[in-house]
Parts: sequence; structure tokens; C-alpha cells
Amino acid sequence: MEHGFQDRYHNVLVLHVALVIMASEYHLQHYGTEYPERLCRAFVEGFLQPYGEEEASHNVHNLIYLPRDVANYGALDKFSAFRYENFLQVLKKNIRKGEKPLQQLARRYMEAEAVAAASPVCPGQVESTASCVYSGRPVSHCSLRQCGNPQYRCVTFPKFSLDVTPANRYCGLACGNIVEIHNIAYQTDIGTMVIVGRCFRTKVDFYDYPLPSSHLGIYQVSDLSELRCWPVSTVCKKYLCIPFKQTCVVFPILHTL
Repeated sequence: MEHGFQDRYHNVLVLHVALVIMASEYHLQHYGTEYPERLCRAFVEGFLQPYGEEEASHNVHNLIYLPRDVANYGALDKFSAFRYENFLQVLKKNIRKGEKPLQQLARRYMEAEAVAAASPVCPGQVESTASCVYSGRPVSHCSLRQCGNPQYRCVTFPKFSLDVTPANRYCGLACGNIVEIHNIAYQTDIGTMVIVGRCFRTKVDFYDYPLPSSHLGIYQVSDLSELRCWPVSTVCKKYLCIPFKQTCVVFPILHTL
């Protein structure tokens, strides 16, 4: 890479690492806010050199003070306005004409409250470590004879769900394995529900500046193993998997850490 491009790439990585830390209560417990504050200052200084002061908008300058807000209010999602911005679409759907929008919203809110109060509560709905949806499909991996019915379409944890679709099939285990799920079934010899899949044999850092990416749970992975089974109770996080050249890069979903 050209020297100038590498400098800009490293500067983006500095911002990336700072935001990952500040967006995660898990990482903040380890790094605190002093380290991401240094990173944010380094990013702004590195931004000025290639792009010039005229491109340093108010938003760029504000990054210097963002870690102080994190120190006062917690991880970014705790005081982000994105959730309210996303909720605007709900408000817009409840407004049917341009006249008296506030009264319309109040009526829709009261209607929703009345429907919720009248809805029966199903008995036996207790939050558990994981719940499943039965699939009823035939056993898809006969080589794993200890696994059989019932099989499941998905497994739901308090903060995330997993299934066999490409977007939801990657998870991390307590032992450190990163697994691509092919099935969710029942293992008869141990009497518990398991995920059936392949784990990545090779895990390396995707980047090493300003710190090794593995410190944030980010890896470049390859070389899937043969099919294996793991108890669902060993699952501890969910991953996003993105193809990269002949390998993949996995990023932990921050709210699942």
C-alpha cells in the first residue's frame, strides 16, 4: 500500500477501535474511557493532516469530547438518539392526515394501551436461558448418529437468537471456538440440545494497529473443521461473518458480549 493510503487506513482503524470500545459495556469495563479518549484525539489530529482543517466539521471535532460523555452516561447506546430517530417511522404511520397530529398520536397510543390491557397472558411463559422453535425436518446429518429429533429452526437467548441462515448461524463458545451452525438438534447420549456445525480451525488478527483485533474479539478465520456437536449451554456470543478474499472476518455483536 502507498504510504499515504496506509496512514489514512490506520487513522480509520483508530476511530473504529475507539467506537467499538465506547459502544460496549463489556469493553469499557476493561479499557475504561482514557484509552478511547486518546484514540479519538489521535484520530482528529490524523484527520487534519491528509484532509485539511477545512474538512474538519463540527462532528469531527466533537469526537474529542465523546469519551467524556461515555464516562458520564455509559456506553454509546445508552444516550444515543438513534432509537428515537428510528421510532419516527412509527409515529408517521400513526398520523393519517396533516390536521391535528398530536391528537392523532394520543388516540393511537390510547388504543394500543387498551388492546395490550385486554390481551390474555399465556400461562407458563417463563424467561429461560434458551428457548427453541421445533422444525420437524428430517435429520440432516446422519453421520452424527448421536444427534436426532427433535430438531429446531432456531434457538433464542435473552440477547440474541441463532439459526441456520447465513446472517444468524455464527456464534462463539465459552471454550473460544467460533462455530458455523448447520443444525440445532437433540443429543441423546447426554440428553441435551446441541448445535451441530463446523468450527474455524484458524483464527488470526484481522489488524494489529492500534491494537491486535483479537483483543476486541475480531478475527480473520478460515479452515472449517468436520461436523461436530456442542451443547447449546456453551454458546456465549453471536458473530457477524463477512467474506474477505479467500477467508472470512468475524465481528462479535457487541450487545451479546
